[in-house]
Amino acid sequence: MSQTNFLIGRGELLTHDIKGPKRRLGKAEVYTLAQAARRLNPQFSATATMLDALPTHACPGDFGVARLTMNPSYIARSFFPVAMMRSVGLESVGSRTVKVTPGGWTKKGVPQECTTTELFIAGKRQAFRHLNDWTQQIEPESDEALDLAHIEQFSAFTPDERMVNHGSTEHRFFEVGIHLLPNESHSFVQQSFVRYAKVLHEMNTFKIVNTLENIERQCMLHEVIEETQQDIELCENLLNESRLIQHFALSQLSRFFLKTPRR
Repeated sequence: MSQTNFLIGRGELLTHDIKGPKRRLGKAEVYTLAQAARRLNPQFSATATMLDALPTHACPGDFGVARLTMNPSYIARSFFPVAMMRSVGLESVGSRTVKVTPGGWTKKGVPQECTTTELFIAGKRQAFRHLNDWTQQIEPESDEALDLAHIEQFSAFTPDERMVNHGSTEHRFFEVGIHLLPNESHSFVQQSFVRYAKVLHEMNTFKIVNTLENIERQCMLHEVIEETQQDIELCENLLNESRLIQHFALSQLSRFFLKTPRR
């Protein structure tokens, strides 16, 4: 005999939301939320200031890129700060391995220099300005709070850190690596970079022309000064000769009066 199966209409009305437990991975935390906020807030401010100082052409679509260095105790893939980046509107566009001496770690003993993961974080400059306010709004023990506590350093790129090798003075060329945004068209970043390179080329050409013109003006001024000095020396020589002639004339005149007998 076949078993009767019952169908429940509108079964979704019998369900309700179940709040998931807080993430507890059983790993000791290096920094508390308060400690992490106190350490990182000045770094967030400095990063936002540096990004705001960049020209508009260097930040297409108002996008900027910062460096997020993970504490060496949390470099496993499961500690990737997804919740934090989703909450503040940032996204990762790349990463690299770097060496750092952390302020603390989960191991015993004094922290030593070791390798860790550095993420390249991209987002609107407004998102970087909002980071300090965001740290005051997140709840303790939330995923966002844990992600914040796992950050060791946060900073912007400096020009020297972007250049690997300047090349020689005779043979100088550059190979450029561009990180593309995950949810944007590839042409957006590429075309923006080409436009910025042209702007830099025009600016450098203008500076070179101005420099050459200044050098030319200085050379002309130097020539005028040299000619003026030569004229002054010539006048001084003529004056000296005139004084000698005058002195000679006076001496001859005095001799004439001495030789002439009185009447």
